Amino acid sequence: MMGAVRPATDGVGVTEVCPSYAADEVDIKKGMIITEIQNESIESIDDFNRVMNTTSANQTIKVTLYWKGEAITKHPKLTDKYEYYKKNDYYKKAGLTEEELEELRGKGFLGISLLPIDADVFLDVLQHPFSSRSNFLNYLVLPFSGLTPICSPIADFYITPFYENAFWILANSFYWIFWLNFALGTFNALPAVPLDGGYLFKDGIDVLIGKMRKKWEKKKRERVVSKIVTGMALLILVAILAIMFLPRLLPFFI
Repeated sequence: MMGAVRPATDGVGVTEVCPSYAADEVDIKKGMIITEIQNESIESIDDFNRVMNTTSANQTIKVTLYWKGEAITKHPKLTDKYEYYKKNDYYKKAGLTEEELEELRGKGFLGISLLPIDADVFLDVLQHPFSSRSNFLNYLVLPFSGLTPICSPIADFYITPFYENAFWILANSFYWIFWLNFALGTFNALPAVPLDGGYLFKDGIDVLIGKMRKKWEKKKRERVVSKIVTGMALLILVAILAIMFLPRLLPFFI
């Protein structure tokens, strides 16, 4: 189904626009595709960064975009990239050092977030999720990246084989059916009673101890197995709670 989807055009898709910055001032919108900057072709985020690194603050540039089947041109006046990252210490959140921040001083800043839309990057994950380990892992984490359900503006970057709204409803439904079944199956395989994986783990430990301690009475063996299985279940519970709550608690201790 996803194999019939293709990018609307070559370029990079605009997914976010920072209010009151250059792109917003000239009405560049989410869902538009940047195809050229300063008459240079933009086919990847690397192309975008390369061209933008040659611009400077307060410079007016020419940006060509694809929007609803038409090519349009905008002329934003760039702001200072240094000032954006310096504001509210955003450079720290972006993982930049003060030296790297200083290198941004005077460089042009458009004020947008981008998504690579070509068939070799994002679309390849959707069309061939089982072609490689990395594609499969990227396919699984799409919900945590904010890329599913696929809707505007991401859906605006692609041409579908039939009515767009109906297509994406079906595509998202199939994805979530797969994802929920995979998540439930994986969770059920965890070695923690009362999950199926827990009972398999319990039986395996029972057999292993039975071979290693043949002289033990059945009741003693069952007590040891029960303690091991309970310990494993608690360990898994702690791990799950840590994954859920540690990211929210760490900022209070850093």
